[in-house]
Amino acid sequence: MPSPSKCPKNILKYFQIEFPGVSGDTFTALQEYLYTGNCTRLEEVYSIELIELANRLCLPRLLAITEEYIIRELMELELAGQDIYEDTLRLIEPAQVVLVYRYIFTLFCYIHHAFMKMPI
Repeated sequence: MPSPSKCPKNILKYFQIEFPGVSGDTFTALQEYLYTGNCTRLEEVYSIELIELANRLCLPRLLAITEEYIIRELMELELAGQDIYEDTLRLIEPAQVVLVYRYIFTLFCYIHHAFMKMPI
């Protein structure tokens, strides 16, 4: 079979995979995960989009890696003295559409933990 670069243009469409609603950065992160089992590009990716894609493709380890990254980032912001409540609620909003139950539960636990530390 000839290489894709030598094929007529109308044949090239058969070498493409489309993921509607997935940006190039997110797809690159997915490729890295599929080839290496790791995802080092999380700071370059819209995390909600990667979570949606991991759910769509049934990749629980990628989902867990992304969730851990989000929680770690939120904890660092909180330790730096920044208010994370608005950011956390903004992260939950897209999850309502996608119905990412595990993601909602993880963020709920983090919010509960954060609110329990608030002075009265």
